[in-house]
Order: sequence, then C-alpha cells, then structure tokens
Amino acid sequence: MLTPMIAGSYPRAIAFGNHDDLASGTGGTRADLMKFDRTFPLSMSQFGPPDIHGVSNYYLPVYSADGSSVQTVLWFFDAAGPGCAGVDGWACIMPDQIDWYMQTSTAINSAANRTVPALAFFHIPLQEYMTVWNSFDCYGTNNDSVSCQALNTGLLAAAKLQGDIQAFFVGHNHGNDYCGAYAGLTLCYGRHSGYGGYGTWERGARVIE
Repeated sequence: MLTPMIAGSYPRAIAFGNHDDLASGTGGTRADLMKFDRTFPLSMSQFGPPDIHGVSNYYLPVYSADGSSVQTVLWFFDAAGPGCAGVDGWACIMPDQIDWYMQTSTAINSAANRTVPALAFFHIPLQEYMTVWNSFDCYGTNNDSVSCQALNTGLLAAAKLQGDIQAFFVGHNHGNDYCGAYAGLTLCYGRHSGYGGYGTWERGARVIE
C-alpha cells in the first residue's frame, strides 16, 4: 500500500485497528508501528495524547489554499483492544478518547469562531452501522456482516453534540463497502484496499469529494 502512495507523492495518515499490534512484529507495540510509519515520506500520521487509550488519536487540519483558515478537520481514532471496558468482543472508542475529541473540537471551533466541518476515520464500526444497514437506505454491499464495537460508548452522540463531524469512515469487515445516512450523519465503510487478510472481494478505495 505504501509504494503507490509514495510514488505518487500523496500525503497519507493511518488509524490503527485490531491487527496492528500483530503488524508491529513479535514483541512490538502500536508505538513501534507509528514510529515506523513516520519514517516514510509524506506520512502525516501522529502520536496522540499519551494519557488516553490507543496511540493513533489525532487530528489533521486542512487549510484553505492561501493557508489563512482551517476548512476541514480530519479526526483519527485508535480502536485499541481486545474487548471494550472488560466486555468481550471488538474494541471500541473509549470514553477518554471521546472526551479528548470533544474538548479539542471545542477549542478548534472556538479559535475559528465557527463550527469547522470534519470527517472521522477509525477501524472498527460503531454499533450504529448495524442500525443504518438494517433500518435505513444504504448504497453499496454488505457481504461480510457488521462486526461492530462491543459497546456503544457514545462517539456518534458526541459528534452530534459538537456539530462538526459530518461522516464516519471505517474498515474491519473486508467485504463491506456500503454507506448510509443516520441521525443526519453519513456512515461509510471503505473498500478492502490491500492484499493481506481474508477474502477475495474486489479491492478498491473510498474516494471522498
């Protein structure tokens, strides 16, 4: 995945999921993997606050062409695991991560004197991804069920309260690429892009315009 990004001189950023402790090698950590990623050209990935769950919790401001104002904010959340708050299952975005997002979002919006529109990226889908597929109109495919976070810790509700995040983008289920609207927000899967992991579904990527 890195080769075409580097060859095309495309900046890129990552958010960790459930496999990334394995990807860092025997005895490795998410922090080791983040250090490694940041050695490559045009990596925009960052270490997040050390006092909350996970490593890849950070945001990237996207500025106007003249650099004078923030036009969009890209939020990245680390779906660390396994389990969630002692509950078996897939990892969730923990309350301290959500508190960090809300406090930081408030500061960004206060500095801009407006609500800056934002997008959020993380690996394991929220429980609302099941709701939107089961009860609302969606576009795309669900070939792999929805393996969502073990608990609903309230990230979508926090986004509604803040008013900035317009859409969520997740991975995890390699055969899913659907999008749907729920509570005024867009919930999307990406497409399985690399050739690691399970499944033979057609590879691709989510383009956001």
